[in-house]
Amino acid sequence: MSPSVPCPEGAGPLPARPDTGRTRLRRDAGVTLVEIVMAVVLSSIVGAVLVATLTTSMNAARNTSDEVAGSIDTQLITAFLTADAQAAGGVDPGTAALDPDLGVSTVADETGWAGCAQQGDLAVRFAWKDRTADITDAADTVVVTYALAPDGSFARRTCAGGESTTAVLGRTIRSVSVTCAPTKTCAGLPEAVDLRLQGGSAAVPFDVTLSASLRAESQGEPTTLNSTQVPLLVTGTGDCPALVADGKYETHVIGDAVVGTACGPAPIEGDPSLLETTGSLSLLPNVADPLRSLPAPDTCEKASGPNPPIGADDVIDAVYVYPQPVEITDKVSFGPGVHVFCTGLFIGKDAVVVGDAVTWYVVDGGVEFAPNASIFVTAPSDGPYAGVLL
Repeated sequence: MSPSVPCPEGAGPLPARPDTGRTRLRRDAGVTLVEIVMAVVLSSIVGAVLVATLTTSMNAARNTSDEVAGSIDTQLITAFLTADAQAAGGVDPGTAALDPDLGVSTVADETGWAGCAQQGDLAVRFAWKDRTADITDAADTVVVTYALAPDGSFARRTCAGGESTTAVLGRTIRSVSVTCAPTKTCAGLPEAVDLRLQGGSAAVPFDVTLSASLRAESQGEPTTLNSTQVPLLVTGTGDCPALVADGKYETHVIGDAVVGTACGPAPIEGDPSLLETTGSLSLLPNVADPLRSLPAPDTCEKASGPNPPIGADDVIDAVYVYPQPVEITDKVSFGPGVHVFCTGLFIGKDAVVVGDAVTWYVVDGGVEFAPNASIFVTAPSDGPYAGVLL
């Protein structure tokens, strides 16, 4: 029985609509085709917006990552390039001229690579002397090369002491070019080096130029006016003590005195105050022999018998070999030339020693000066031993 339908006040009841099967079918029919199409269209629009938003976010994140990576690469290259440029170059201490084997090069040949070749094309090479090492050893030369490999990696290789290390500074470099100032060719010791890098991704490329200045190393020839004289230099490469200062008399040095500490922290035995200098007394590590390149005079291997008379001849550039110990107790005049002492030289008390254009070469036994000894000897002014007295 169908329920009654309420009616307005004063009206009689209306008969209820019969509940037929057709009415129930229409009520349970669900959504229409139009509603389905609209739902699909709206879902597609929302999905497209979401995909576009996600793609944009991912691209932005990728571009930001590429930009950060490129920035890190350039900063890393800048740090090494600046330090290497500042260290490059060097002066030959003997001539005060620039060492042609040091400095900058961009030529990819044997000289340009300087024994520090690596994979790829050479961009620039720096070379210098490591003064913290023993400069009597050829391993004190440091060579750094920058090269671009075919895979886009930009690497820095360091070679020193027979060993090498390689570090990749960039991985997305397409091209590298180097110019120098004041001239564009890079050779020797220019004022500055400009390194142009092009690379990055297709979406975030970069093109930067890094500049590094070099230290000016040009110097004039050393003279008594622009350089300090060091008449007393002890390398200290043997056993300590390298220098003994004892007694009650002072030794006066006109200039500076340098004593090496290679034998230990206390290379001077006795009272250092007995060594009076008009300059300074310095204890330094790794003191090299500045005369190591000089040719050695006749050795004592074949010397035997008595000593020749001192001052017997006045032959220029003569060589005198004394196989026995030499002890001087009175006035002696050395003739010009090289005097080789095989077993030492002792100048006694109140002795007077004179000579011009003289070089003393002591093979063994050392040199000893007694108190009140007077020595007036000058070194040669020319030849291979110019300026070398002892």
